[in-house]
Amino acid sequence: MFQFAAEYANLPFIPPSLQPMGDFSYGANFASSGAAVWILMALVACMYFGGNDYHNYYENFYDKDSSLTPSEQEQFVKYIVGNTIDALIELYELGARKIAFQNVGPMGRLPECKTQFSKFNGSCIPDLLSMPTLNNKELITTLTDLAERLEGFKFSIFDYLIALMDRIENPSEYGKSITGLLFR
Repeated sequence: MFQFAAEYANLPFIPPSLQPMGDFSYGANFASSGAAVWILMALVACMYFGGNDYHNYYENFYDKDSSLTPSEQEQFVKYIVGNTIDALIELYELGARKIAFQNVGPMGRLPECKTQFSKFNGSCIPDLLSMPTLNNKELITTLTDLAERLEGFKFSIFDYLIALMDRIENPSEYGKSITGLLFR
């Protein structure tokens, strides 16, 4: 997604960080689950975070016979968003003033997760839908606070959760007819 945004803004393509003999004088594209950092005249950063964190937490620390309490979910979300904000502040201190985010999508409705956590028989996984929703609300609240406190800091968020949920719930509007079987 960020490469398309860069192309639209007439910015140069930033090479993958592992590209042999790449010209990294303007930055490196780390492409880790969508994460990329571009260094231009003033640092421009595009961030995606959280999806792997919530998936791994659910997979490794979740008691398969019960649901996470709202308090447990909130505590983990604050931890993930807090770590992200710490990284963002480091970028700000390096000169980044404009940050673009893609928030966490509706993981509980994704076929990969529904297949992996089969106890739900292909249905939505509530915790993997509620934690991304909490994450996205916490992210907006925290970024809004930062924008008021950090001089020149601006942010934008692509609402991946809403965009993907719309495609899941209205597949025919996107030229799909069997999506409901995959995402129900």
